[in-house]
Amino acid sequence: MPTADSFNALGIGNGFPFNPDKRDVSGFDKWQTLGGFKNTDSGSPSQAKLDLSLTNAMKLYWNLNGNVVSAVSSENSSSLTARAGSSGTSVVALSPQELPKDRVIGMNRFASPLIYNLKYNDVENLNSGTIDVNAEVDIDIEIERLYDGATTDEDNFVGYGASVIDVTARVTSGGGVLASTSVVISSYLSGTAGTGVAFDYFNVPYGSGVSIPMVARASASGAVSGSPTVSLSPPTASFSGTGFSSTCTYFSLDFYTYS
Repeated sequence: MPTADSFNALGIGNGFPFNPDKRDVSGFDKWQTLGGFKNTDSGSPSQAKLDLSLTNAMKLYWNLNGNVVSAVSSENSSSLTARAGSSGTSVVALSPQELPKDRVIGMNRFASPLIYNLKYNDVENLNSGTIDVNAEVDIDIEIERLYDGATTDEDNFVGYGASVIDVTARVTSGGGVLASTSVVISSYLSGTAGTGVAFDYFNVPYGSGVSIPMVARASASGAVSGSPTVSLSPPTASFSGTGFSSTCTYFSLDFYTYS
């Protein structure tokens, strides 16, 4: 965790320098606010969970440095291995790398309009003949106000959320997919759990015993015989066939600390 200079930001009185977009999450299979209120909970979120969702949303926007995440795909006959992210121990930092104190004027000060998304992208594509291997990490976190129903009715407001961290790795041959793996983390997702898919509510760790509530889906598949392995502890998707493999893993968030 890097150290940043302390600062004060007036923003616009809501904890951010912008008005977060509104999203109706009622149509998603699973959703969970950053305060831990989810679609299977009855009634309305407590004030404590509403407050925690705002606290965690502000933590993500102002203090996020990056993620510990890995995507690797390999094809042995062509000696190709594509890698994105890190080895699972190093932090991949946001890009553009705006310091916390600079985020009051957007994550890209030279864009018009200003960009308030927390972004990171790393991709490697390799090719040998008909063999292609790909690994990609794409982070585009946008802070949003979540509603269980129409966004025009504030009684439907359930808390703040964020989207999305997407990690993919694949091996193809002649346009056909030999192995494909994916890990996605967001405040709202659709899908089902089953063979080759793990899908559930998830707490994203960022330190010893601390985490932020979200939803995770890990999926693995192949067009030939192989072994799909998925887990949410941590979110991992792997597929291994004869001569090739594909693996994605999401480990944790990383935040700035202050001097």
